[in-house]
Amino acid sequence: MLTVKQPWATLILKGIKTVENRSWYPDCEWILIHSGYNYSKKISNILKKKYPLLLNYKNDKNNFPQGKILCIVHIRNCYRVNMKINNNIFEKGPICWKIDKVIPLIEKINISGSNKLWNLPNNMITNINYLI
Repeated sequence: MLTVKQPWATLILKGIKTVENRSWYPDCEWILIHSGYNYSKKISNILKKKYPLLLNYKNDKNNFPQGKILCIVHIRNCYRVNMKINNNIFEKGPICWKIDKVIPLIEKINISGSNKLWNLPNNMITNINYLI
């Protein structure tokens, strides 16, 4: 599982952000996306200008849930970004994880996050299977 700050986590969930940026490579292809408790209104307001779809979203916890598992994503490949030829606003690197599939959870699960990739507690694994 990976904790991602808001509004980035919701943008991944909605299929708008198809690249996740990290300084390291993942060790798996399928990753649960957990929305962190940190939220950047500044970034959200900048993105609303570029993506009209987000204009309907208020900066609140209903539209940008915090502390919840939102979806599972498939990482198609990873690559180092070349900032000189980069035209994707989401590719910041240094290592980009290309997301090609997003499966939303039917019901979002409350849980505290962690750094890097982290494991879901064993007692919650069965719950995830029912929510996909």
